Amino acid sequence: MLVGCYSVRWEHVELSGENLEVTEVARPSGGGLGVGKGKIPVRYALEKPDTSLTFAMGSTVDRPITITSPVSIVAVSTTVGQVIRSSPFEYTVWWWSPGPVSRAGETFEIRIELQQRADPIVVKGVIEQWGRFYHPADL
Repeated sequence: MLVGCYSVRWEHVELSGENLEVTEVARPSGGGLGVGKGKIPVRYALEKPDTSLTFAMGSTVDRPITITSPVSIVAVSTTVGQVIRSSPFEYTVWWWSPGPVSRAGETFEIRIELQQRADPIVVKGVIEQWGRFYHPADL
């Protein structure tokens, strides 16, 4: 029995793509991504002879994906959410939208155009349902 608590649905994204590898995992903790052992990928690296990108999952409730590159990024687009340019070398994809409806199972794409690269890099994501976590009630 959970007296004085409330639950929150928690979702995460798992990315996939050619030459994309998970470099760090975490566990859910208090509405964000905690440290320590876990199963949720929170950082990825994409390494190719002409490309080096990192994808870091934010620990806030809206869980953005920050993309960084040592080469200037020309543009980033996504089929779900919105994209914000932080600098010529960093973009953030906001894929999550608050509300009662789960987006679990939804697939989306992130297209990254780099300076001096003819073809865009395409990374796919699937929104996965992790489960629920519980907060003490606000008193």
